[in-house]
Amino acid sequence: INLDVLQSLVDSVLAEYGQLRHERIELRYIAADAARRRAIQYVGRDAPTDTSNFGASQPNIPGRPNTPDRRTTTSGVSVTLDNIEDRLSVAPAGNAVIFRGRPSEIARVKEIISFIDVPNELEPRRYYAGVYATEIAEYAQSRGLGQVTAISETNSQNNDPRFNNLNRNFNNPFGNTQNTTVDGGGPTLVVNPERGTIVYYGTAEMHEEVARLIEEFDIGQDRVVIREYKLNHADAEEVADLIDAIINERSLVGQSDLLPQSRGSFSQGNVPTSVEPDPTSAPSDGDGVSIQSRDDTFVTAFPAQNMVLVKAPLKLQQDFYKLISKLDLKRPQVYIDAMIVSISDTDGFRLRFESQFVNAGGSGGAVTIAPGGLSAPGDTFIDPINVATGLSGLTGAIIKSEYVPIIINAVATTTDTKIVSRPQLLVNDNEEATIAAIREQPTSSTSQGDNSTITSFEDYEEAGTTLTVTPQISHGGYLNLEYAINLSSFEGEATANLPPPRSTNDLTGKVTIPGDSTIVVGGIKARTDRDTIVKIPLLGDIPIVGHLFRDTQKSSDETTLYVFMTPRILSDDDFDDMRVLTQGPRAEVGVDPDLPVLESSFIRSGPRSARSSTGEMI
Repeated sequence: INLDVLQSLVDSVLAEYGQLRHERIELRYIAADAARRRAIQYVGRDAPTDTSNFGASQPNIPGRPNTPDRRTTTSGVSVTLDNIEDRLSVAPAGNAVIFRGRPSEIARVKEIISFIDVPNELEPRRYYAGVYATEIAEYAQSRGLGQVTAISETNSQNNDPRFNNLNRNFNNPFGNTQNTTVDGGGPTLVVNPERGTIVYYGTAEMHEEVARLIEEFDIGQDRVVIREYKLNHADAEEVADLIDAIINERSLVGQSDLLPQSRGSFSQGNVPTSVEPDPTSAPSDGDGVSIQSRDDTFVTAFPAQNMVLVKAPLKLQQDFYKLISKLDLKRPQVYIDAMIVSISDTDGFRLRFESQFVNAGGSGGAVTIAPGGLSAPGDTFIDPINVATGLSGLTGAIIKSEYVPIIINAVATTTDTKIVSRPQLLVNDNEEATIAAIREQPTSSTSQGDNSTITSFEDYEEAGTTLTVTPQISHGGYLNLEYAINLSSFEGEATANLPPPRSTNDLTGKVTIPGDSTIVVGGIKARTDRDTIVKIPLLGDIPIVGHLFRDTQKSSDETTLYVFMTPRILSDDDFDDMRVLTQGPRAEVGVDPDLPVLESSFIRSGPRSARSSTGEMI
């Protein structure tokens, strides 16, 4: 080894090392880490993965491109920025980078940093692009309007196929190799697909181009808005539940606030099930409504104001308005005038005889024939009988001093009963209404104590008229009427602790009847004939004479029940038909009309009189 050459090499290295120094370069407009990466890219070398170790040495990787920046100063000295990624690092404090090198290299790095650390003159603007934000940004990139990067608020879209393209751009927003970074500068489109927004950094002319591009997509209709719809006639909770069932294709049968998956009150866990929306779905056609279930669509009710709140894209709000308008219609009303007529006819006839035969002397025995109970017997069998008192009808007797040989009683009864019950009620179309007029009969109970009998109240027994109807008006002016009628009444008087006998008639059904017509919807007609003979065997069978030895009763009961319905459809928008219908019942019971009392007042005719300065009439 030539010692002179080695000594010269060592002296050259020491001289070169003596020229090396550290320089801190402050930054004003760009982050130090980004400035370092861009400076390395400008020189021609990629930045290492780890930038935390200041001054760490990293050997060249075989096969890796190595194109260091070589510049010549004005004095002819060649400036070579070898291994700049190892000599340029981020300062541990402040916004600065630190470079280790010769003065000429430091000057070159400062020159490069001065090109990088400049204020960004690109103007940021925010655009709403709706569900097409990613597609619009990619199309803008293809037209040379900038690079695309994506931001995400949550990870909820990772498993959603709609965000596959977005995830690809988030990992590689330029569509190139993974070594390309997003801080390369220039116009940039920052996409937030969850909010449907694009923040674009560009010049004024480029902003005009992006605005025209978004306008071509007509994304203003995709903006999600909340609209409130005030209902005038329908119930807000019922309408909201029905719309939710329609757009989510579920049935309302069996739904309840107590069941799973029911609407109930508004809560965060009560979001309707969503399906993949179709961006190309056609708008509503004609009178129909086209609404699909979407993640950004929700319907709920505000019962306090009878409102339906709809959160949906603006382009769907018109369809919701049309649907709600069709559901919120003023329903016509039906005035039901029912007449329940119950007629009962009872005819009865009774003829009875009673006889007593005693021997002439009064000591030879007696024969008493008493099938009818017309007399009061004596203490012994042969004692003369006495004619009973208080018998109804005609009572006659043959009286001897010793006995009464014959007593005859005849009575005929005829009972005619007519009960007319006329319930009337007003009800909305397709609503159920009930009217009831009930009479209650108290009953008592008796209990035996040690030394006393205790009588106390037991309960009430009810009888009366109950009418329940549900009308459904058709377009032809007739009604589908579902009704249930109960007519019960007490017959006779109560006895002891028991209520009086009660008869009950029930009638239920569904009929189709015309409006403004009295129609019989049902009836019951029953007849009962009864013959009762109490007689002395053999003697009572003798023609004509046999009547003296028997008690004959004949009765006939006939009951007729009819139900008449007169429905009247009331559909006047100003309720004039309802006012006219009220006049009859109000006059019948003597209720004064609710018209204001008009008071007379003096009105001066002719021209207005003039007044003087003192206020007196001229």
